[in-house]
Amino acid sequence: MGDKALILLPTELKKLLMQWKRPFGVLATIGSSEYRTELNCKEKTFHANILRRHIARDTVSDETPTADGSLSAASILAA
Repeated sequence: MGDKALILLPTELKKLLMQWKRPFGVLATIGSSEYRTELNCKEKTFHANILRRHIARDTVSDETPTADGSLSAASILAA
């Protein structure tokens, strides 16, 4: 499929505390509510209620840093 998804997984320290983990690749759709994903080089199946579609940000922006690395006033005012 080529889509990416965030997965709601337990944290490392507190197993009852859940957080959205990095985007994982979606390999296939199983039925209407389950998706097969690639999780740490393994294929796992997750229900749609713990998945969220990942939308990547554009890497190109209008903000151009100056020579010292700070943003110019024009790019700050344009935002």
